Amino acid sequence: MRGNSPKTRESGYDIDRILVIHETLAVCRDLPVETILLKCVDAVRHLWPPDETRARITIDEHDVGDTEIDGDTGVYRSDITIGGEARGYIEIGFSAGHAAAVEKAGVTQRIIDSTAASLARIIDRKQAERALRESELLMRGLFNSLQAGIVVLTPERTVLRVNASLVKMFGYSEEELIGESTEKLHVNAAYYEEFISERMAGEVFHKVKTVNCEYTMKRKDGSLFPTEHTVSPLSDSSGRVIGVISVVRDITERKGAERALQEAYEEMETKVEKRTGELREANTALKVLLKTREKDKENLEENILSNVKELVLPYLEKIKRRKLDDDVAAYIDIVESNLNEIISPFSNKLSSRYYNLTPREIQVANLVRDGKANKEIADVMSVSLRTVGFHRENIRKKLGLQNKKANLRSHLLFYVS
Repeated sequence: MRGNSPKTRESGYDIDRILVIHETLAVCRDLPVETILLKCVDAVRHLWPPDETRARITIDEHDVGDTEIDGDTGVYRSDITIGGEARGYIEIGFSAGHAAAVEKAGVTQRIIDSTAASLARIIDRKQAERALRESELLMRGLFNSLQAGIVVLTPERTVLRVNASLVKMFGYSEEELIGESTEKLHVNAAYYEEFISERMAGEVFHKVKTVNCEYTMKRKDGSLFPTEHTVSPLSDSSGRVIGVISVVRDITERKGAERALQEAYEEMETKVEKRTGELREANTALKVLLKTREKDKENLEENILSNVKELVLPYLEKIKRRKLDDDVAAYIDIVESNLNEIISPFSNKLSSRYYNLTPREIQVANLVRDGKANKEIADVMSVSLRTVGFHRENIRKKLGLQNKKANLRSHLLFYVS
């Protein structure tokens, strides 16, 4: 039978020794890498008489086993390749006269090749596990070092993971939150349902987008506080939402600052409004005062003008009609000229109110306003009654009173006042 041939016996022997190595590695695969290498070297030596066998494993320039490998039959070597890169090798040598000397070289080489491949797989897995543990430690460190609270939820809003800041923020222990619904963190069931339906269900789960919102939450002791949430979906490689991560910030201080700022603003607005009212009242009072002062000034001017015209100038006119010597006549002219000079500013103001009246018409208008009859005006101005009538008619035209029954003196009094 083929199973009894020398070649078959050799293959069986080869497989048995490979299985010994695999069993040894399987038993110690959870041990540290250096321990695995030591046990592997020892197992390899015992595949042949250990006192006639030398074995060494080198990984990343770190040697385990015999320091020198030699033998009359030669040295068998196989590279340990991890991730496509040769990271080390395994070597075996036998002393002269050993049975291995008559074995075909391919048998021994297959054994160390299989051993090298098994070691490569174990070391690769161990290094990947270590990298994963270090990555997890790093992520956990970062996760717990963040000042904002973080909670990871299932699609059913069951808590999967929380960081230290969220635990501190709400006052619960991590054990009290993991596996529980987040409803206990909300003010009441109605608030919770509103938060889920308005903030999470539509935007996060259906539209798969990040949501930012502010919401009032509840601590374990029952106290309420304002929070800001950034809720984002967690998706698998196919885009299916498999969970939610929520970043929660306690914004109590910010809200307090906003209230203080609003109160300060409102207080300032009240003060400004009050001060504006005071200034408005003061401005109104000042306008009234200025208007009264202007009116008093105009009244004073009118009184001076009226008194001079009624109490002084008529008598000067009468004196001038008398026979006077030249000196007295000169003095009378000087007095009249000075008086006219004094009252001329008042007459100019009156002229502006009387539109574009001529100086003669202004004189007639002043006398009419002062209640003088036509004959008195004629006597004062040394003109005829017809001339006075002519000037009065021109005044009525310029004041828009022609063909109207309006009283000229009343109109003049109105314009002056």
